[in-house]
Amino acid sequence: MSYRIQPVIWSATLPTVAKIVLLKMADHADDEGRNVYPAIAKVAKACGLSVRATQGAVKHLRHVGALIEERPADCARRRPTEYRIDMVVLAGFVRNFV
Repeated sequence: MSYRIQPVIWSATLPTVAKIVLLKMADHADDEGRNVYPAIAKVAKACGLSVRATQGAVKHLRHVGALIEERPADCARRRPTEYRIDMVVLAGFVRNFV
């Protein structure tokens, strides 16, 4: 679990579902945002979302560049996709408080 990444995600201006999914993904990340490979079904269950809603959130996060695919899934070996949370891109979504 990365306590370094979570405050950045909480401050980011992201859609609610995407923020919740990214927070759960950060539970699996190291402090550099790497080694994120939880199964979508497990993320969905932990977040109280449907698998489709979770897939949509992941698609959105990938589209905006906050979540980057490091290694595709390998169904034959039962490995989910491995992601990396891009802290530079994510920092661009942080609100500036005055």
